[in-house]
Amino acid sequence: MNGLRLLVLFSASCFFMAELEASLTLAASGDPTNGKIIYETNCLICHGERGKGDGVIGASLSPPPTDLTGSQARAKSDTDLRTVIREGRAAMPAWKTRLTDQDIQNLLAYIRSLGE
Repeated sequence: MNGLRLLVLFSASCFFMAELEASLTLAASGDPTNGKIIYETNCLICHGERGKGDGVIGASLSPPPTDLTGSQARAKSDTDLRTVIREGRAAMPAWKTRLTDQDIQNLLAYIRSLGE
């Protein structure tokens, strides 16, 4: 009887972990539609409408904003890009205190869609 209880408990925990992993994977994939709103609100002014680094104030920054559609940005891993968004770089501010992890993931999904 104890073996049966353990089997049921083990099966239930496996099911729970699979569901949890699926929901985390979905959250981690990001929503580019929501990411576009975040981009237009916070990034467009420097990176430009199409992510080319040609925003209104982008030309006045040194170094200039990254072309998010260029080969160097596209070659970066998602982890590297998330780190830059969170921590900032050069003239770009850190967004970790202003955006949630999900917001950053949504923004990343939108940035990845710019070069498609």
